[in-house]
Amino acid sequence: MKNIQIFIGPEDIKQGCLYWGAMPLPAGGEVIGLVGKPTGELGAAIAINNLIWQGNAGALKATGCKVN
Repeated sequence: MKNIQIFIGPEDIKQGCLYWGAMPLPAGGEVIGLVGKPTGELGAAIAINNLIWQGNAGALKATGCKVN
């Protein structure tokens, strides 16, 4: 995917948790911030096994990004 932005900071983590919702995170998952796409779509940035996923309401989408 092109032009994905990852926002990482305390407020971004809080917002990311809101996008994910009340569901438990997948095993080994951690909300690290927000994912922003060129379409304006936002979601939780969730790190799982050194990959960053976009999470919205308990659903995951691949971003193609890795955790450094």
